[in-house]
Amino acid sequence: MRGHRIRQRREDLGMTQQELADKLLVTVQAVSQWENGKTQPDSDRIPQLAKLLRTTADDLLDDAAPIAVSWQLSDRMFSEERMYSKLKAFAPAEGLEPVLWAFWDVLSILPGLACLGEMPGYEQGNPHHHLDLQGHTIQAVVSVPGKEALRLAALLHDSGKPACRTVDQQGVAHFYGHAKESARLAEEALRKLRCENALRRQVVELVELHDLWVPPTLPSARRWLGRLGEEGLRDLLALERGDTLAHAPACQPPRLARLAQWEALLDQVVEEGDCLSLRDLAVKGEDLLALGFAAGPELGATLRHLLEEVVEGRLENHREVLLAAARERLEEYHA
Repeated sequence: MRGHRIRQRREDLGMTQQELADKLLVTVQAVSQWENGKTQPDSDRIPQLAKLLRTTADDLLDDAAPIAVSWQLSDRMFSEERMYSKLKAFAPAEGLEPVLWAFWDVLSILPGLACLGEMPGYEQGNPHHHLDLQGHTIQAVVSVPGKEALRLAALLHDSGKPACRTVDQQGVAHFYGHAKESARLAEEALRKLRCENALRRQVVELVELHDLWVPPTLPSARRWLGRLGEEGLRDLLALERGDTLAHAPACQPPRLARLAQWEALLDQVVEEGDCLSLRDLAVKGEDLLALGFAAGPELGATLRHLLEEVVEGRLENHREVLLAAARERLEEYHA
């Protein structure tokens, strides 16, 4: 840790040691010792410290950065929560790649992450990949935005590949079903690490969907936006982009072009405010009751049918248009 850089950045910002200490919830003596090089901040404080000083973690760390930000493995008494908090601390950090290479064996001994121990030297045997499984995973992790869910999903997105490997007659390896197996392993790992429920569900969903290449069309964009929400779909596309950038260079252009199409469609649907869910539909259950539908399965099925017709672009989301379609369906029920 470059203590002089902490002092320099603090003074450049006109911040006192006490003000910095208050923001980090530490004592002023701790800040003074960091700046004098007598001690260094805990690794899980480094991203926040860098943010407060409006710089990067790399700027504050010296050439021994991987050691400076290690999980201090000499202390084997960490609880699962403590180890998980240190793992999460690196999600938004810059300069993550050398840390992952240096401490991959550390990750693999954390609860639930033994699957990472299979990755070093695991050749994927496929023309789409030029890196072993460890190299591919690290490249994916550093290629996604520094967001906890995305970094954790990238770390685990191919963890199920070894269990799903098959080899065809030409000697090419395939990993059918690996996304589902990786999601299972991610669920298991994050439960053992006592990850927060909401974040765990988000990561598992991203891992399970990361290999789902749906053709980029407006109806597809509406369906997936309705299912995942804008943030969720943008996260999935960001994970796909990070995964793509870890593929063999020759395979990247068509994948990146498809992602660009998806992103353009997503922007279009969001801007136009398209109908994406039942709550956006121009008719409600009360309207169908007034038409003569009975409360029950037929009413719910009709609402879902109208939504599908709107999402697919076969009906406009206008009240009179939908009521007319509902009347036709009601007549069919009673024919």
